[in-house]
Amino acid sequence: MVRRDLSVYLKVMKLRENGLGNRRISKKLDLPLSTVSDWIYRDKKPHSISEKWEKTKRENSVRLKRILTKKLPESCYKISKELAYILGVVAGDGFVCKCVNRAYIVGLSVIDKDFAYTFKKNIKKWCGYSPSVYYYKNMIRVYFYSFEAYKFIKSFDVNFLLCAKSIEKSFFLKGFFDSEGHVGKRHVSIGNTNLGLVNLTRKLLIFLGIRYTKIYVKKLKDGEKTFYYFYVWGKENLRKFQRYVNFSIKRKIDKLTEIIQNLRDEYATEDYYKVMELRNKYGFGAKKLSILIEDRVPFSVISNWIYRGHLPSNVKGELKSFV
Repeated sequence: MVRRDLSVYLKVMKLRENGLGNRRISKKLDLPLSTVSDWIYRDKKPHSISEKWEKTKRENSVRLKRILTKKLPESCYKISKELAYILGVVAGDGFVCKCVNRAYIVGLSVIDKDFAYTFKKNIKKWCGYSPSVYYYKNMIRVYFYSFEAYKFIKSFDVNFLLCAKSIEKSFFLKGFFDSEGHVGKRHVSIGNTNLGLVNLTRKLLIFLGIRYTKIYVKKLKDGEKTFYYFYVWGKENLRKFQRYVNFSIKRKIDKLTEIIQNLRDEYATEDYYKVMELRNKYGFGAKKLSILIEDRVPFSVISNWIYRGHLPSNVKGELKSFV
């Protein structure tokens, strides 16, 4: 395809003066018929010599210069709950990137409107500038154009959050769980391909008094990356998670509230004795036992009963009274 610049435009107009029509010119110069028709019939010109194009280029240049020179207030460089939330989101679904047009972006692209607008609100509170919001199909994109913000967030070491205040730890976790967290039937799970980030999340949860399971590992479909994840189990742990971390996304908030309401405070004494009876009689493992009692007790709890000698608190009470 021939490049559409001033020299090509002049050739087209010369051939037109010689009496050639748009189809013959298009075939002779290997140009799209629509382009030749626009030039000779509709008085349009190539972008390179169009006044409108030049004006757009000047406007974009001014806009880009404003973006590159946008200064962040000094307060932005101190850790705050808003910055902690932004860092949590960027560690998950968010991103910092340099585009081909030299625009530097701190952004997020998601389907949850409440998540996108919470991210936007925290950026505005953090630096005073309001990010741009775009709608594309079923996605909502929040883009904050700033070279300084891009450079600062990209180079920020999130391990400094270990020394931050509890509220800042909570907001980082909220941003990360909004991005990567999942609410299951009896638990909240979180995972990432970055093992250091997963370990940091566990340390921050411990600071808030929230316990969790060991880290599980699985290979992703492409077979190249490893995914690390863990669970937050138990009614009391989930209550603490709801109180100190929680989500910004309504569907996750509602589901978490529902599972906390449905979880029993204590497992029934008969469940424990039934598990131990089946274990002693048939030698079943924890997974099989969990299925046999219709998933009334999680697999991890049964494992603690049969392998580690743990007892439900109500069974402990019965044994003490018996003694």
